[in-house]
Amino acid sequence: MNKIKPLSLGILQNKKSTIISTEESLKDVVPMNWSEEVLSVEKKVLIDCTPVESIEKSLKEIKEFKDGKRKFKTLEESQKMWADWIEDMEDE
Repeated sequence: MNKIKPLSLGILQNKKSTIISTEESLKDVVPMNWSEEVLSVEKKVLIDCTPVESIEKSLKEIKEFKDGKRKFKTLEESQKMWADWIEDMEDE
């Protein structure tokens, strides 16, 4: 079992932050184009990881990016990847 490190409030208190509006924070969010079958609950979407596992994976990928070991996808590449994934799920 993974051991979660405690949150250091000192880090948060000394971190520079910028307050932005909800509209600004969501400007680049792209909604999922779920099929009618998923929306009508005829088909299910299965997510095979816990929220903690997802966060851990994301933090690892960010560190790899900062270390120059990973290149993030562009918005267009990500949209195509999700569209392909949805199409694959609909075919099953």
